[in-house]
Amino acid sequence: GPDGLPCIHLDLTHLGADRINSRLPLIREVCIKFIGLDPIDKPIPIRPVAHYSMGGVETDIDGATRIPGIWAAGEAAAVSLHGANRLGSNSTGECLVWGAITGAAIANALATLPAPAPVPEAVLRRCEGHIREVMAREGSENLYGLRRELRTMMDRDVGVFRRGDELCRGLSVVREIRERSHREPVHAKGALYNSNLFNALELENLLDLAEVTIVGALAREESRGAHARRDFDSRNDEQWLKHTLAWYTGGAPRLDHKPVTLDAWKPVERKY
Repeated sequence: GPDGLPCIHLDLTHLGADRINSRLPLIREVCIKFIGLDPIDKPIPIRPVAHYSMGGVETDIDGATRIPGIWAAGEAAAVSLHGANRLGSNSTGECLVWGAITGAAIANALATLPAPAPVPEAVLRRCEGHIREVMAREGSENLYGLRRELRTMMDRDVGVFRRGDELCRGLSVVREIRERSHREPVHAKGALYNSNLFNALELENLLDLAEVTIVGALAREESRGAHARRDFDSRNDEQWLKHTLAWYTGGAPRLDHKPVTLDAWKPVERKY
């Protein structure tokens, strides 16, 4: 497959050019644009990828967070509309319904909220200092190579089916890449539209998200929804019928939990 990744092949060549162009034009365009392959002539490589994350910024039913004046909505928020799994193409409820609910809640709250205060100087200095530190890094590590290593590890160790020893291995890789990332130079030094700097900062966020995903998956010793542990292949409602909350500490994530609200819909075995 592309980049040497394992895959299976989906053969559409028997459909012929006319049918592919009339019924599947976008699929053909994506194949040609991203992997240089025309499905009229060759099979399409297929492999699992992450399409959605059951989580996000913790909110209440109106999209409000624990921080006064901050809301989140859509796929960035964890209002838990879909529970532990979400089927593809089901984003309408989060994006449109909760967009409207949260937007109305914000509008109602604005009448009583105080005017936003200026960003404290100490916060600005800390952010500016961090950017200067990133820009001044020296070493031989390659930013894009580190991103590729992180992606490969997450695919291998934190994919569709997980296991404790593989998750531990992945966590070690995340922490190793984080340490190595301090030796990745930002070659572009411009202050405007510096995509090299942007990608270096984004890698820091990717490492944070990878670590919290692995730590949460290691702690949840069961299989539920999209979280499937080969070493704990059953759902455990007695111990794990609860949401996992993760707190950023500047070091390893700190996990906490809150109960799942159940009313009309009780957990049952899912059979597909």
